[in-house]
Amino acid sequence: MDSPVIETRHYPDRVLTDRHGFHQLLLGLDGALELESAGRLVHVTRGVLAPLASGDVHHYLAPGDNRVVVLELPEAW
Repeated sequence: MDSPVIETRHYPDRVLTDRHGFHQLLLGLDGALELESAGRLVHVTRGVLAPLASGDVHHYLAPGDNRVVVLELPEAW
C-alpha cells in the first residue's frame, strides 16, 4: 500500500481474525463492532476510534447492523 485508503464498511455477524501490513483506524458510525487486539477488547460504537498497528493479529465480531469508517495507512506513516 503506497497511499492511504478511507472507506465506510459493514462488518459481518461472525467472529473473524485478520492481520495486515498496514495500520488501521476504525471510527464507529452506527451499531457496534467488538474488536480484540493485543489482549485488549474495544467496543467500537458511534464516535469511538480504535487504532490497529500493522502486523497485529486482531479478532472482530459485529452483531447486527453496523457502519464503520476505516482509514488504512501505509506502515511508513
